[in-house]
Amino acid sequence: MSLDCEVVLTRSGAPAMRDRISGEVMHPIVGPRVEAAALYVGPSRLRERLLEPNPLPLRLLDVGLGAGSNAVAAWQLSQSLTAPARRLEIVSFDRSLAGLERALEPAHRAAFGFDGAAGDAAAALIREHRSESARSDWRLHVGELPGTLSRESEPRAEVVFWDPFSPRENPNLWGMSAFRALFRCCHERVSVHTYSGATAMRAALLLAGFAVGEGEPTVA
Repeated sequence: MSLDCEVVLTRSGAPAMRDRISGEVMHPIVGPRVEAAALYVGPSRLRERLLEPNPLPLRLLDVGLGAGSNAVAAWQLSQSLTAPARRLEIVSFDRSLAGLERALEPAHRAAFGFDGAAGDAAAALIREHRSESARSDWRLHVGELPGTLSRESEPRAEVVFWDPFSPRENPNLWGMSAFRALFRCCHERVSVHTYSGATAMRAALLLAGFAVGEGEPTVA
């Protein structure tokens, strides 16, 4: 699938990425940096989990890389910690890199959190599908889900950021088959975080084997 991405302003005045073809806006209300913190990094307790006394890396599946906002927020958190914090393994999935490529343009880098070393890491990810640092390992799978999830067959994911386009544009990623494919990749203590609270999606998660709860809204 090809995307045609442009940067727009949300109602709150924050920059966000919009696909001209589908009309979908990534992080449409409060913008990417606020939503990444409030909906994904914070509720996943990523900082606390990285600081646990555990010699194994923490694997995070970033489903729906988009403009990279959720993944780079996690990457920046891991970079801010020092040993003996756990190493962070981010595995991002998307079928197009157009959003990330647009976010990395000089005019938009800072607004999307890619100034400095974060931008270098994301550029390496596009170029080589992998970016390594002292505190993290960020890998990329480009292609259609749930098929690309089969490349992560080892059930070690402790955190999942599930952020593809909406069920209207991407219905296959909100049903039981997609969540069953995800379940096979997950550690028993996994937590999955997403922006949708739709009844059908919650039912699909339950049928796939996950427990379901409700998080805090990102807007009043």
